[in-house]
Parts: sequence; structure tokens; C-alpha cells
Amino acid sequence: MGNRVTVSADGAAVITVGEHQESFGLVVGADGIRSDARQRWGLDRGLRYAGYTAWRGVAPASGHLADAAGETWGDGARFGIVPLPDDQVYWFATLATAPGGIDADAHSTLRQLFSSWHAPIAQLLDATPDGTVLRHDISDLAEFPPSFVRHRGVLLGDAAHAMTPDLGQGAGQAIEDAATLVLLLRDLPAGADQSALDAALTRYDHLRRPRTRALWQQSRRTGAVGQATGTRGRLRDTALRLIPPSLMVRAMTRVQRWAPPSH
Repeated sequence: MGNRVTVSADGAAVITVGEHQESFGLVVGADGIRSDARQRWGLDRGLRYAGYTAWRGVAPASGHLADAAGETWGDGARFGIVPLPDDQVYWFATLATAPGGIDADAHSTLRQLFSSWHAPIAQLLDATPDGTVLRHDISDLAEFPPSFVRHRGVLLGDAAHAMTPDLGQGAGQAIEDAATLVLLLRDLPAGADQSALDAALTRYDHLRRPRTRALWQQSRRTGAVGQATGTRGRLRDTALRLIPPSLMVRAMTRVQRWAPPSH
């Protein structure tokens, strides 16, 4: 415990733990947005600050506080509410601002920003225990990796395609990655040679990169629209009022639709 784990720079199926090396058939790099594996495999193109910071919290809530679900957009700011089981509500708030900000008191900052917004936003903030609010600057990959595969190394989840949370697809796409990789490897015949594994990894890359790239781009665009300020924000609000709800539902259905790899 406590030892640094590193992958081989050439993508060999070897990891180094402290001073010891261990060999495997395949190495999966699922080490998040600041992936060391992505960098060591030469697939990293850096990160991009999305232009806004986010606060997140969970409040004990019941009755009218747990009835609401949705997201409210304002001038360079948003507030989202998601009811959870066991009388809990997850909420998030965003603000277009410079990166690196620190709150002396997160509750005070949020009350100043959102106390005039509609119910139950202020009540949820008041119900959130002190010291439990998280604040993070939002970033995504500056450029999309040219591949998710480096020899016997494969990227998965945020290590492969870190996107802004504006579509709520980060964890979902990681699950799709894992399911796709497992199904492709499961279908390899017993005693398959290295060329069969190469073919499976190539197919994983061809299946997953187009879908995740599209969602990475769409998440970025959605965040830019959601954080719009001034005239752009007012034009956004007018346009949204003209979009039929059925069109929004169809768009989200397409985002969530996934099919396992066919044989």
C-alpha cells in the first residue's frame, strides 16, 4: 500500500509497483481525467478549463424539498436538483468564473449567488450540513486522444474521454467502455494468439471512440450554452422556450442509447 503504480511507456503489458514489475496479458488504464497511463502512452493532449466552477452537496430532505427534479439556468450560473433514495437530495451549482477560486465559507458564497432563485434552492442549501459542500473547477480533455489503445494497454473511462458533466454521461460512458471491452475479450477463443487480442483491442477503439468523441463534443457545447451570460444568455432562453419538449426527450434518448458489440 502507498506504492506508486506506473505503466510501461511502450504499452507493454507490464506495470511497476514501487520497485517491482509485474506482467499481465493486458493493462487497463482507468486512472481518471489526469491519467498517468494516457500521458505515459503518448496519448495525452492536455486538459482544458471549461470556464466554470461547480459546487456539489447532498441534503437530507423530504416532503416538498424532495419533490423537485431538474436544472435551472441563469446568467452564467445553473442549479440542479436530483432526489435520491432515503430522503436525500443531491444538488449542484455552477458559476462562470476564473479557475482556482477558494471559498472561505461555501454556504455563504452559495447563498449570495442563489438565495434569490426559486424554491427549494435556498432551503436545500440551508439543509446541507456545514463542511460537506465540494467545489471543483470543471475541466475536460483539451483534445481527443488519437487512440484508446497503445500496444497491450487500453484506456477506459475518464482516462480515455474525460468530458464535462453537462450531459451526465461520464460514469455511464465508463460503464459502456467496460462492458464493451469485457464482451470483446470474452468472445476470444481459448488459446487465442496475440493477433486475436490485437483485433479485439482495435475493435474496442473503433467502437468506443466515435461515440465518446461525439458526447465529449456535445457536453462541451451544452456547457457553453448553459453558462452563457448577457445577450447570449437571453437569446439562449428565448430559443429554449421554442424547442418542443418531445424534441428534447428524443435527443436525450439518443444520448442514452447503447448497443453491445455484435458478433
